[in-house]
Amino acid sequence: MEINIKLAESLIDAFDCEETGIILWDQNDNIAYRNKNISDRFIKLNIDFEVGQNFFDRIKIFKKTKILTSDQINLRETNYVTAKKIGKPQQFVVKGPTGRWVQVKDTPTSEGNILTLMTNVTEIVEQDLERKRLANAIENVPLIIQYWDENDKLIFANAKADELHEQWEVNCKFTKGLAYEDMVRAQLSSEIFKIPEGETIESEIKKRKKYRKNVESNYREVFLENGKTWYVIDKRLNDGSFLSIFSEITDIKDKEAQYKQLADALDNLPMPMLFWDKEDKLITSNKRSREFQGKWEIKLEDGMSWESMFKKQIDAGVYVISENKSIEDFTKERSNFRAELIQDRKRETLLSDGTTFFSNEIRLDDGSMLSVFTDISEIKEREKSLKLLNDAIEIIPNNMMLWDKNNKLIMANAKARDDNASRGFDLKKGASRLGMVKNALKKRFYDRAKGNFSKRFS
Repeated sequence: MEINIKLAESLIDAFDCEETGIILWDQNDNIAYRNKNISDRFIKLNIDFEVGQNFFDRIKIFKKTKILTSDQINLRETNYVTAKKIGKPQQFVVKGPTGRWVQVKDTPTSEGNILTLMTNVTEIVEQDLERKRLANAIENVPLIIQYWDENDKLIFANAKADELHEQWEVNCKFTKGLAYEDMVRAQLSSEIFKIPEGETIESEIKKRKKYRKNVESNYREVFLENGKTWYVIDKRLNDGSFLSIFSEITDIKDKEAQYKQLADALDNLPMPMLFWDKEDKLITSNKRSREFQGKWEIKLEDGMSWESMFKKQIDAGVYVISENKSIEDFTKERSNFRAELIQDRKRETLLSDGTTFFSNEIRLDDGSMLSVFTDISEIKEREKSLKLLNDAIEIIPNNMMLWDKNNKLIMANAKARDDNASRGFDLKKGASRLGMVKNALKKRFYDRAKGNFSKRFS
């Protein structure tokens, strides 16, 4: 056969440009040809594929340099020997000394030579590894994952699906090809799933299949007879397949119910309450707050700023501001109060409708602030009345003293204090009645004949 030199040169040039490593071994296992790519890569490792080098001599070099592990060297040698012995291609995949994943394929030729192709399959192998890791994660994630084809036949379900079916005593295994309606039928036949009132198993299956046919993307909650609640995301994909992901949210629903009870309780507290975030935006207000602010036609809205609410209050004349203080100073004072609040602080505020609020404002760890207002208007009125009474008692021209059950002074008016002071006795709160009497005896103000105090001390 006449050799076309030009064609041969073109082939060699093409092989040298190919990323795949190409080595041709002759009948005596010596290198007859290797392309430039494989030569350049192994020159960097000081183990070039030199023309004329023997395959088994290279194996000895690898064993000596330990660039490859013993298992990798044995695999390489076995693959080559087996291909030559049985006359059929042999191949394997290994991570080579250059750090790339390589498919090594030894193919016997009709003339007894061996053609070795070393193909870089790093991208394919790493993608496969990623898929395996993803598959392992999906298999072991604490969610139920079901993937159905466009005909509602099961493509995949993870281990959690089978685990829970077994736990719930549902007679159905998630095997590939399982019909969706067969799964639903098995579930509704168990005690864990409740058939809606007025429905049969078959009518419920029909209803669910209709839902799946029409849904594009949806979420729903499933309530089981064991008290558990599952959150389900359904998604119809572009190719018609259907993905469902189930996540148990029982604890979340329980906490949600508890939070709702707490929210209802706070909303119905008889005192106003406001809850602000760290940016002084209103998170929520209770019913009493909204009703009270409504007296001045101020509407409390979640998300409104404290500055906005306070300005509306100023404009509506909510606060009683002392004559020696300007609105600007009053506003600055309140703003600084909030800015400087790091824990909790209490204060009293008089409003223009006569109401006096005792406010307890608490700064929480996350920067938010809770304000609770107690109406102490009646207490303040009683304080005024008591002060008037106390002032009247104070100026009565007779001695007046009030003692507790242990004969300790609760209060005494000015006349009583002055008279006892003139006798050298300090009639202060907590003073002893016996001490006062003894002091009086010393001063001879006791009427021995009558056996009691003189009238001026009665």
